Amino acid sequence: MWIFGGNTGMSTHELWFAEVPSPAFNEFALTTSPSRFLHTAVLAPSGRMWLFGGEDGGLHNDLWYLDTEAGTTDFVLSSPSGTPPTAGFQRHHPKPAVKRHSAVLSSVGNMWVFGGDTSSGVVNNLHKIDVEVSPTSPTWTEVYPSGYIEPRRDHTAVLTLSDRMWIFAGVEQSTNRRNDLVYIDLEAVSPSWVTASTTGSLPRGRGLPKSVLNKTSNRMWMFGGYSSNTFENDLWYIDLQDTGSLTWNEVNPTVKPPPRVDVAGELSSDGRFWIHGGNGGSTLDDLWVIQVTAPEWELTWLPVDPVTVNGSPGARKLHSTVINPAGDMLMYGGADTSAFSDMWILSPVAPATTTLDAEWSAVSATDTPEGRVYSSAVMSSDGRMWLLHGYWDDFGATSLREVFYIDTQVDAGSHDWTQVSEPGPSLPTARNGHSTILTESGRLYVYGGTDSPGSTSAYSDLWYFDTEASSVQAEWFQETVSGAEARCYFGAVYSSGRMYLFGGQDGGGTLKNDLGYIDMTMSGSFWWSSMFPTGTLPSVRYKHSTVMNSARRMWIYGGEADTTGTAFLNDLWYIDVEDSSDSWHQVSVSGTAPTARSEHAAVLSATGRMWIYGGIGASGILSDVWYIDVEVGSPSWVQMIASGSNPGPRRAHSAALTADNEMWIFSGYFVEGGVDDELWYLEARVLASFQEAYQDTETESVSAASPAWVSAGEWTNARYDHASGITASGRAVVFGGYSGSSGLLARPGFLQGSGPMPVTTTLLG
Repeated sequence: MWIFGGNTGMSTHELWFAEVPSPAFNEFALTTSPSRFLHTAVLAPSGRMWLFGGEDGGLHNDLWYLDTEAGTTDFVLSSPSGTPPTAGFQRHHPKPAVKRHSAVLSSVGNMWVFGGDTSSGVVNNLHKIDVEVSPTSPTWTEVYPSGYIEPRRDHTAVLTLSDRMWIFAGVEQSTNRRNDLVYIDLEAVSPSWVTASTTGSLPRGRGLPKSVLNKTSNRMWMFGGYSSNTFENDLWYIDLQDTGSLTWNEVNPTVKPPPRVDVAGELSSDGRFWIHGGNGGSTLDDLWVIQVTAPEWELTWLPVDPVTVNGSPGARKLHSTVINPAGDMLMYGGADTSAFSDMWILSPVAPATTTLDAEWSAVSATDTPEGRVYSSAVMSSDGRMWLLHGYWDDFGATSLREVFYIDTQVDAGSHDWTQVSEPGPSLPTARNGHSTILTESGRLYVYGGTDSPGSTSAYSDLWYFDTEASSVQAEWFQETVSGAEARCYFGAVYSSGRMYLFGGQDGGGTLKNDLGYIDMTMSGSFWWSSMFPTGTLPSVRYKHSTVMNSARRMWIYGGEADTTGTAFLNDLWYIDVEDSSDSWHQVSVSGTAPTARSEHAAVLSATGRMWIYGGIGASGILSDVWYIDVEVGSPSWVQMIASGSNPGPRRAHSAALTADNEMWIFSGYFVEGGVDDELWYLEARVLASFQEAYQDTETESVSAASPAWVSAGEWTNARYDHASGITASGRAVVFGGYSGSSGLLARPGFLQGSGPMPVTTTLLG
C-alpha cells in the first residue's frame, strides 16, 4: 500500500509504502490444461512454463507449455520428435513415460529428466529435450553418462548456475529409502555420475522431500518427506562445493510446520523458503515461510494467512511450483481425491527480478580463429573487435601469437574474421594471461602475460601497433619500460595517457595486490611507477576483472586469492587513480551478490554499469550475467535474465563492448578441457535507458510476515485532500488537492512504481 501527502497539522509531501502482511492467491484462468499430479514443471527465461509427465489415473509422457508472459490462457501440447512409447516404459525409447521423477532446465535451454516410477518399475534413465533451443519442434534424447546412480523415485534435484544437477534421497524399487547425494555436469561433453562424499550426521533416508537451492551461495535446503513410514518436518542445509567432503547441517527452528510429504515449495530471490500443502495424514492447505538467509539462531517458520481474491487453491498435494521474474509463485495441478488442472498465483512472494529486453545471439562468421583461452580483446571506435594472442588448449597445448579482428557493425550474415599479418622485424612472444588497452589515437598496447597456464614465469614487456595504420597488417613496436614488473593474469585499465595495473601473478609465481602505472605520454623510454594507497588494500589476487569509469575510478571485482583453484572472491573495490592521496574503498553492496568467481569477463557500459559474464566458481563453470551501477551512491548487483539461447557456461573467454552497448564474447572453456570457437553478443540496447536518478524500490523488500513502512522520498508538491490511483503499469498518479500555502492544485503528478522509480517530480501539462 502506498500513501502520499495529507495534513499532519500542515501539508506534507512525504511518500510511504508498506507491504501487506500476507500475499494474495488469485486463480489463473485457463481454458486448456491437463489434469496432473506427480508431474514436474520448469520455468524458462522466455516465460514458457513447461510441464512433463505425471499421472491423472494413468501414466503420462506428454509435454505441455504455457507462455506466462503473453497473456494466453491455453496450455499447448507440444509434439516432440520421435514416436510416443507404448503403454509403460521402454528402456531405449526416445521418450520416457514416468511419474515421481525430477526435471531441471539447463542454461542452454535443455530440460533434463531423471529417474522416476514407470509401469515397469523404478528407473535411473537420464533424458534431455531442447525445449528452449527448439521450442516448436523439440527432440528427446537419452543420455548415457559414465559412473552409476541407483534407480530411484521420489527424489529431489537442484541445479547450480554451472549446470551441475545434484540429486538427493529417493526410494528404490525395494522401497529402501536413500540419503545419498549424487551430482552430474549435465552439459559436459562426457557427463558422469559422481557420488559426493559427505561427513557428519546425515538426514534420514527418505522420499519426496522438498529441496531448494540458493544459487548465489550454492546452499541447498531440504525439508520434510517420509522416512520409514514416518512423515518428517526436519530442516537441513548443505553447501554444495566442487571439492572435498560436504557436511549436512540440521537446524531447529523455534516454530515448525506439522510433519508432511508431497509438499510444493520454492526459494524466492530474497531468501525465503515457501511451502504449501502436502500430505500430513490428510491433505493440507496451509502456507509457511522461513527466511533461510537469516542467522541460524533466528531461523523460524512462520505460518502465512494469504489473502484470497477469488477463492483459494484449497487442500492439495503432489503439485508443482515455480517463481516468475515478477516475484509471483505459480502453483499448478496436484491432487486431493482426484487430479487438478488449475493454476494459482501467490503474489507476491519475492521482489521482482530485473529482466531486461536483451537477448544473446550467436554470430555465424567466416574464417573463424581456432578456439582459445586467456586471450585479450578490445573494441576500437569503428566497431572492430580485436583479438590478441591466447592459449590453444589442444593436444599441442601452446600459446599463440596471432592478431584477428571482426567488424561487429556489419549486417548479420556478413561477419568475417580477418587475421592481420605481422611483418616484423621484431614481434612479441606468443603469450596468454596478458592485458590489452587501446588509446584515443588507436594504438593497441599489450603488456605482460605468460607462456602457458600454470607457469610461474611472467613477462614484463610492452608492445604496441597502430590499429588505424592498416587493416591488413600490424607492425609491432616494443617500448622500453624502466623498472617494469613481470606480471600475468592481472587487471589493466587506461586513463589520461596512463596504463594502470593491479595485482596478478609475478614472475616468481607470487600473487600480488600492488598498484602501478606506465605513463605513455613520456618521450623516450617509459617508466613503471608504483602507487602506495593508504588504508586497507584488496587482498592479493589474480584472474580478476578491472574496469575504469568516467570518474577515473579503477574498479576491481572477484578473482582468486591463491593458486589452489578454490579461493574464489566476490568483493568489489575502487580507487581514484588520479588522486595520489586516495585509498582503496571496498564497496558494501545491497541485495544478492554474484557467486564468487574468477576468469569471468567484465565490461563497462557508457551509463556506468559494470557487466560480468561467466567465469568459474566453487560449483564449476558459470553462465550468469550481472550488472552493477558503479556510479551511484549505493550500488546493488542485479542479475539479468536474457531470453533465447545463450553461450552457456564459459570461462577464460574474451569480451569487448561496442558503442551501442553490445557485449561480444569469443571462445573460452565451456567445460573443463573443452574449448570452442563460438562468437556471441548480448544485444542490450536498453541498458542505457535507465537514469541514475531512479531508484529500484523493489530492492527494499520486507518479509511478508513482518510488514514495515518504507519511505520512498519526496517527489511532488506537499498537498492534502487530493485524489490518487495506480495504473496497471504500476504508475502512481495524484491529482489536485490543497497545499495550504498556494491553494488548490490543478496539475497531476505521477510516480512510476514498477521497476526503477524516479525520485524527481514529473508534471503533466
